Amino acid sequence: MIGNETRCQLASGDQKSSDWATIISGQPRGNMKLAREEYDYIINQMDGPAPDVFAHVWISDKLLSIWGDRGWMGAAGKQDDTPLYGPQDVIDTWQPKGIMVENNDEMWFNSQIENPKWRNGFSMTYATKMAHRVMTLFEQHMAEQNYKYVMRWRYDIHLEKERNQVDWKEIEDIISDGNTIVIPPGWNWGNYGCCDLFGIGSHRAMLLYSMWNEFFMGTIPLHANNEGSLRHYLEKICELRLVEYPFEYLGIHRSETVH
Repeated sequence: MIGNETRCQLASGDQKSSDWATIISGQPRGNMKLAREEYDYIINQMDGPAPDVFAHVWISDKLLSIWGDRGWMGAAGKQDDTPLYGPQDVIDTWQPKGIMVENNDEMWFNSQIENPKWRNGFSMTYATKMAHRVMTLFEQHMAEQNYKYVMRWRYDIHLEKERNQVDWKEIEDIISDGNTIVIPPGWNWGNYGCCDLFGIGSHRAMLLYSMWNEFFMGTIPLHANNEGSLRHYLEKICELRLVEYPFEYLGIHRSETVH
């Protein structure tokens, strides 16, 4: 049992409406509403109903960024500040069936993980785990069946709409073995890493993906970055297969950073 489950809110009386679920996490900020538009464009290419959304939200008095309190823009010498959004903005924008809100400033890892990059990665993987937990609680209490497919998303993700025509049936076929994670190309850093922004898999595979946080501090020293830690965890520990799908221009909006 996770103690913070008391902070999870599920939509009263709601039911599962799709075979797909999207778990979304991080600090809501920057171009979140544009990211939602890009998400909708991609999801509307599905034949069936849109995925049900489940969210974890970090709140904080500051921008959570390895680039400093003004984020990448500040580090680049630009004057723009990254706007922050709150839980109600997430509810209004994403209409999640379940949401968990936690204050990042109060978390134990801020004082106990000294390396700021590792602390940042631990925060990210923890949020992914808890978004997945919100979905699991919904399945246990509201849904008659588990979701078949799960997608990991971020509030600041960027997919160029016009360049992404997605064959969701092909993706379902790829991940139907229960042992495969679909990732976008790039971020492989000489084939020792893989993109940590976005992943798609079966219910089983994404349950394993969500547990990355439990192994993060043991894998991050081996590769020094999140991408290497993720590939090591998925391939060496979980024995999952990674398949690249040609999503284009996937990244984070450059008013954001990697949190």
